[in-house]
Amino acid sequence: MTQRDLADALGVTVPTVSCYENGVSTPSMDVTDLKAQTLGVEFFDLTNRPVSRELVSA
Repeated sequence: MTQRDLADALGVTVPTVSCYENGVSTPSMDVTDLKAQTLGVEFFDLTNRPVSRELVSA
């Protein structure tokens, strides 16, 4: 998956994805959850903490 593919899936720009990857900025919980779904991993795998589905909008 390219940065463009991920950016399109998350509804953000390629520079934003680059900032996430380089630790310049941190995505919101909603974006992190969508990123996990897009990559086929658990939210915990990206954050090292569980997520309450009630706190994350679908």
